[in-house]
Amino acid sequence: MNTTRTGLVAAGASLAGLLLAACFTPQPVPECQVITSQELYSVSNYLALLTPVGTPSGTCPSLTTLEVGLERFHTPKTKDFSLGVRASRIVDISNGYANMADTDATNDCTDGKNCSSCVVGGDPAAENVCIEVLEPQKRTDPKDPREPNDPKTPKKLTGITPLTQFPDKAGLCKATDLKVSQDFRAEDLPLVDGGVLHLDELPVTMQWTDLNVIMNGKIPGTAFTSKLKLTEGSCVANYDVVGFWPLVSCNVIDENPDSPRYGLFAVDDQGHPLHDDRACDPFADVDAGRPTGSGINPDFKPVCKLYVDDRFKAPGEINHVQGIYDPNPFGESWICTPTVDLTTLK
Repeated sequence: MNTTRTGLVAAGASLAGLLLAACFTPQPVPECQVITSQELYSVSNYLALLTPVGTPSGTCPSLTTLEVGLERFHTPKTKDFSLGVRASRIVDISNGYANMADTDATNDCTDGKNCSSCVVGGDPAAENVCIEVLEPQKRTDPKDPREPNDPKTPKKLTGITPLTQFPDKAGLCKATDLKVSQDFRAEDLPLVDGGVLHLDELPVTMQWTDLNVIMNGKIPGTAFTSKLKLTEGSCVANYDVVGFWPLVSCNVIDENPDSPRYGLFAVDDQGHPLHDDRACDPFADVDAGRPTGSGINPDFKPVCKLYVDDRFKAPGEINHVQGIYDPNPFGESWICTPTVDLTTLK
């Protein structure tokens, strides 16, 4: 009996040793990954924070941030991986948000559908008041083919470059330098008021170098660093870039149905957007009416920060119910922003 017990104890100890040994077996290094934005499922882009390097030359846009979409590709039956990069500045120009003008009279009224008899200079409460609504003026590179599955989208707006399969010892997934370019043709666009908007030819290049996706225990592909050279017409500007995911706005949306700005950004008496610091909290607070957190990594220690940027002036919003068009003339937006150096998180 004693011998049997000893044997069982010995076997149990041996098995425990195997299990413990398995616990401390080095785990394989995870492959490089990024978050792919998907509008359909409300998966946002990365927000890239721009720090100017040196003095720009020529006439440059005022840019403090970019939205950047990243996507990782794998060539089947190979060990080849690539990174797709798509940035808002060149996309905004292509989609027309960098050049807004009133070229369509059919939506220049309160209801936005039948503006043939809108009320000119009348009481704002009157039915079907005339409104000047600016539309995006799309630009075209005639040498850029369309995407096969999307005839309206230029193919070269997205740059694709090789990406390492695994991070290096510093926790960096390295992408080869890439360049995204468009040569937008000149345009003459008739305006509603009878004038003509002339847009000169505009070559635009965004050149990304030292592009590294951070991949470690605290940042699993949700941040990147890079250098960016923007050439836009006469402008040449250089930036250091730190990008992170997700992009979270902390602007306040007016949710009062009786407000003339219902559904738009809430603003103060001077028209500047209001903000809510709680929108950046990574942790939910059900009692405060926030069933979910911001989705931002708590290690990023995000806060709500005001940015002034040309790209916020352009798109605008319209509330046809109230007859308000809001192009955000101050170019201001509140965005949740990390307060720590993301390159130091391991």
